[in-house]
Amino acid sequence: MFADGSINTITSTTHPDLFWALRGGGNNFGIVTRFDLKAFPQGQIWGGRIFYLLDKLKPVLQALTDINVALPSDPFATLYIAYVYSQSNDGFVIVPELIYGKPVASPPIFKNFSDITNVGNTFRTANLSEQIAGTNRGYNFRQTTWTATFKNDAVFLERILAIWEEEIAPLKKIDGWVPAAIFQPLSKSLLEKSVNSPFDITPADGPLIRRSLFKSDGIFTNRTVFNQALQWTNSADDTRVYAAARNTINRATIEAKAKGLDFKWIYQNVSEIRSSKYHYTDTFS
Repeated sequence: MFADGSINTITSTTHPDLFWALRGGGNNFGIVTRFDLKAFPQGQIWGGRIFYLLDKLKPVLQALTDINVALPSDPFATLYIAYVYSQSNDGFVIVPELIYGKPVASPPIFKNFSDITNVGNTFRTANLSEQIAGTNRGYNFRQTTWTATFKNDAVFLERILAIWEEEIAPLKKIDGWVPAAIFQPLSKSLLEKSVNSPFDITPADGPLIRRSLFKSDGIFTNRTVFNQALQWTNSADDTRVYAAARNTINRATIEAKAKGLDFKWIYQNVSEIRSSKYHYTDTFS
């Protein structure tokens, strides 16, 4: 819906400029009431979660940064890593979720993860809906997500997690507390499916964790997007939770700038309200 109240169907041929701008323009150009997608048959895929204890954090983060480079060699592979606090155990667990777009068990692209000693996994061949069953974090909880983008560096990823642990430590006993820190790579091969981006992202810019490589001063360098996904029960704890999330982002950004590892782009799907000096994308980009 346009500002004049008219209803319009926007396509790459009817309104090419607006269609381009909407892919990342948020709600700046009108109200989106419907969108149409092309569907395709997926079939069976392989994947699941693999669980590591904390002493495996360094090799897991190294495996993540290594696969960030290797993903274009196998476009069927994707993953994310969740670093999750368990209230019942008062501790953290490392949980990568590995997904392969074919019914091929233990594909070589994930060898760096399978070589690390783990405490179990949920790997299986199934359809997509079966694979994601159980990933919902539940209902009737309060939730917020905060994100920032940094260069892809395993040592700094570990430092981000250390900052995050310090900030959420005072919240351990609040009701329904389920915090997770997440890193996710999106490869060059995925970027090839999204051309003419309004954010000047092309396949040549890839890869990135959670998005892509970004061009800075003519040099293409890896970037990492860090996402905090926080869940709790009572509104009385909102202020403390938001403060911890905000402090984590601020502290990590300050340290990243000092090390030359910062980047101002933010993935809007999981970003909390922020200053206008940052770049955003949106659900439809």
